Amino acid sequence: MKLLYEDCFDCKDIEVKAAEDVGFEVIPFDIRTCCINDLPSESFIFRGSLEGLAWLDRINHPHYLRLSQLSYYNVSGYSSSFGKHYLNSDFIILPAGKVKENKELIFKCFEGDRFFIKPNSGDKLFTGTTLTKKWFDKEIDIIFNDLNSKTVSTCDLIVFSSYKDIEDEIRSVIVDDCVLTNADKVPDWFSEYIEQYCFEDAFYTADFCGEKLVEINSISCSGFYDLYDDIYSELFEYLNG
Repeated sequence: MKLLYEDCFDCKDIEVKAAEDVGFEVIPFDIRTCCINDLPSESFIFRGSLEGLAWLDRINHPHYLRLSQLSYYNVSGYSSSFGKHYLNSDFIILPAGKVKENKELIFKCFEGDRFFIKPNSGDKLFTGTTLTKKWFDKEIDIIFNDLNSKTVSTCDLIVFSSYKDIEDEIRSVIVDDCVLTNADKVPDWFSEYIEQYCFEDAFYTADFCGEKLVEINSISCSGFYDLYDDIYSELFEYLNG
C-alpha cells in the first residue's frame, strides 16, 4: 500500500516512520507542482492539505482510495446530529455576500463584544477565528481576502457563534465507529452516539472540550499529534481487510 504524503503536519519524520513501519510506501507529494502523471500506478491513500485532498477528489484517479468526503464535514450537516452536545450549537449561518449588511443582526444574536466565525464548508475556506464588534468590517475584509489563500465567494456560507474560551482541547481518532485515541477522555454521550449512528466516513477525527464536541474533521487532513503507530496500524488493517 502506498501513502501519498504532503509535508504539512508537525512531526513529519515520526509520522512517516510510523507509516513505513506498518508497511506503507511513503511517496512525497506537493500540490504546487504535482500533476496526474506523478501519481502512483498502484493503490494509494492520501495525507496532506485540504487543497491536495480537493484536487484528488476532482481528478478521480483510478488508484486513489478515498478515506474522506469533504461534503460530510459541513457544519450545517454534522452539527444537527449532536444537538446540545455541539459546542457552538448557538450558531447562525449567512452567505458571505450578506454578512456586512446583516452585522446588526449578528450583534443582537450574541452577547459581549466578541464572537466566533468559521466557514460552513468542510474544505475550510479560512481558519476559524474570533471577531470583534468594534472592528467588524475591517476584520471581515481581512478574513475573506488578505489572509485567505482561497477565494470566498458571495454565496459561500459563513457560520457565526458566541465566543467561548476553550482550554484543554483533545483530539480523538475514530476508526470504524470505535474511539482509537483518547478513549478515556471522550464524553460518555459520544461513545453511546457512535454505537447508534454511523458517520459517513469510516475514519475521522473528533475534537472535544470537556463534555462538548468542538468539531469533526477529515482523517486525511488532520494532525495525529503523538499517536501515529496505532492509527497507521488500524488504517493498514482496514484497507487490507
